[in-house]
Amino acid sequence: MSHSPANYRLSELLGMQFVMGADGTDRKIDCIHLCLHALDNFGIPRPDLDPQWYSTGAMTHLRAMRRWGKSIKSPSYNGDILWIGGGGPTFAVVWDQGILHINRQSETVSWCPIGRILNYRAYRYCPMSGS
Repeated sequence: MSHSPANYRLSELLGMQFVMGADGTDRKIDCIHLCLHALDNFGIPRPDLDPQWYSTGAMTHLRAMRRWGKSIKSPSYNGDILWIGGGGPTFAVVWDQGILHINRQSETVSWCPIGRILNYRAYRYCPMSGS
């Protein structure tokens, strides 16, 4: 039986297999859908999925993040989004004082303490952000 991504609790995402473009159906998800699902779970308004995010560079991602929220120095609240550089950019989200992310070694959804993630830009939802 396949689940709709909206039916998963965040804890059920742990261990889910990474597949680019997957939305959580059949226990496969990518970093973009991971973050969108978390924002939905927290009740935080989120940007609509833009298919260009899969084919454009870092500047497009960062512009979209600035339109959605404000840049913050230290992620700490559930729903803060991280854009992680190095080894190919990826998105992650703060959850329960840690980071829900795609582990590059296991290619699964993992959680780690906030301080373990380096080389990131962080954003927090702000309805007054960019145009």
